[in-house]
Amino acid sequence: MSGNQHNEGTLLRLSQEDQMEYLCQAQSARGAVFTGFTPHENEFLLNHTEFRKHAKGEYIIKQHADVDFLAVIAAGNVGLFRDKRQVGACSTGKLIGEVPVFSRVKGAVADVIAKSTVVTISFKRAELSAINEMMPDVGFKILQICGRAAKLKLQ
Repeated sequence: MSGNQHNEGTLLRLSQEDQMEYLCQAQSARGAVFTGFTPHENEFLLNHTEFRKHAKGEYIIKQHADVDFLAVIAAGNVGLFRDKRQVGACSTGKLIGEVPVFSRVKGAVADVIAKSTVVTISFKRAELSAINEMMPDVGFKILQICGRAAKLKLQ
């Protein structure tokens, strides 16, 4: 674990076509939240991401840990656990890590544990800042998406 924040999983080296396929899968999933980007914006976003694979049972995020990334679930399912009790679940197309990255909440509000093999599209906080600098409209879209997702999870 780097900085006790999350399990790094396995960094995937994917072709541009495979990256786009995962992103499109995440954006077209039922209830997907990471949507509303043009094809050009999607290509731009893929230049600022890491694709990671997590085995069933792996912690992707640990509760109370500092988190410096948000991730879109590109494939698979995760459980959300607060104080060892399951409080929710997320599947393909949903976000994880947005609460500590885009709110004043200190540390992760829940453990995020892979319930199956999971592939994530991760954005480090530094990359999110770079996206905002280079394409403010895209940065604003991400902020809006994360705000809505965090609000739903905190209710």
